[in-house]
Amino acid sequence: MAQREASHLSQAAQHVSLVRPYSVRLTPDNLQLVLQHCSGGTLESYCKQHRVSEDLACFFFHQLVAVLEHLHSSKIAYRDMKLQNVLLRSKPSRSSPPRLVLCDLGTAKAWTGQQMRCETFVGTPGFMAPQVLASMFNGLSTPRTDASSDSSQHSRTSQSSSNTYDARKADIWALGALLHYMLHRQLPYGYDSFAPLLPPQEALLTLLQLENQHTWKDAAGAHGLQPISAEAQDLLDQLLHQDEQQRISIRRIKLHPWFNRPLPAQYAKALKDMQQEQAALSAAAACSAADAASSAAQARELAGTAVDRLFELSRCPAALQRLREQQQCLTVPLSSSGADAELQQQLQRALQRLDDAADAAGLLWGSIGIDNGAAVRSRSSVELRSRLCNASGAALVQQPLKQQQQVQQLQPKEAPAPLSRDDTCFLVQVSTA
Repeated sequence: MAQREASHLSQAAQHVSLVRPYSVRLTPDNLQLVLQHCSGGTLESYCKQHRVSEDLACFFFHQLVAVLEHLHSSKIAYRDMKLQNVLLRSKPSRSSPPRLVLCDLGTAKAWTGQQMRCETFVGTPGFMAPQVLASMFNGLSTPRTDASSDSSQHSRTSQSSSNTYDARKADIWALGALLHYMLHRQLPYGYDSFAPLLPPQEALLTLLQLENQHTWKDAAGAHGLQPISAEAQDLLDQLLHQDEQQRISIRRIKLHPWFNRPLPAQYAKALKDMQQEQAALSAAAACSAADAASSAAQARELAGTAVDRLFELSRCPAALQRLREQQQCLTVPLSSSGADAELQQQLQRALQRLDDAADAAGLLWGSIGIDNGAAVRSRSSVELRSRLCNASGAALVQQPLKQQQQVQQLQPKEAPAPLSRDDTCFLVQVSTA
């Protein structure tokens, strides 16, 4: 079972199917976001190596709907739901059904109010709703993008503010694309088939035209897909509806006959276990928040200060050189196995090490560099900070500028704790060179 005590740094991360952030580290060469270890590979690789029955697809779909519902209820739109961002917690075995974990919230977006309207071309082609694709073409004669699967290369703000889309309904479309792939081993509208044969701009335009002018079944042809049940086809019709206003909602998904189909005992038991696990996780978080709200708030504030300083050090050549000479790395913890008080102590120690490194480098907190008297912040640092905020769900607080202190020699500190097998997973890195 997953940990039942979760860090108070995060509200959105309180879910059994969301990857957990553990720490962010600065080495002389890069910034590393250390996340939960998931050894089972991606959903894409699993689907390529195994036959996915409708029962198994429904089991997977239940997990994806649950985590997406949690994000949306936390007022976070995911915006890059794709096969590569869905991981298997562990390697598949006959005794344990595969558990899915959603990762990489770097393009996720939080919102306030009732509506979540976006005008940004963001995500991965093949999983994009027609409204997202259309945002690329607003005010442009031809789209300019790379056809690779890296969503960081597919982000562009529309030049027309009047053409917006509901990011939550875009997530629903992407959910439909995932289900389509699980059932048919190919993306809807055949994007993965024709995209390698066309220039990137033409591939995107072709996909947009197909999505606007045809249903997913019409685009596939009469004999283009393996047969599935009528209930599965009906759900795909509603998930991949061109009109976002008529696209099915998560509430209606949970009422759909295919979603409620009887599942084999091992899948039904696994879903029940996950529900109980999630209920315990949520109850523990609510109890901790009620009993130690001030402690949790202080931990979030300390984490925000430490992360901001870590980003600034990542752009300071003198600090990086000092780390290289001392063969050190600087670490900011994001979660703790103990109470908030323990996490606060860890954060205080991390802040002291960051202060020592900054003093040795002569760095004025609050600025990464000075250009004609103006503070310059690295885009890489901003992007990683945004990725970290999205992954942890925490509103990291920007602290006032720290007064510049006299340059001091960086004293060697205790060596950072090595990564354990459970913590070592994948590292989100931003070069500091």
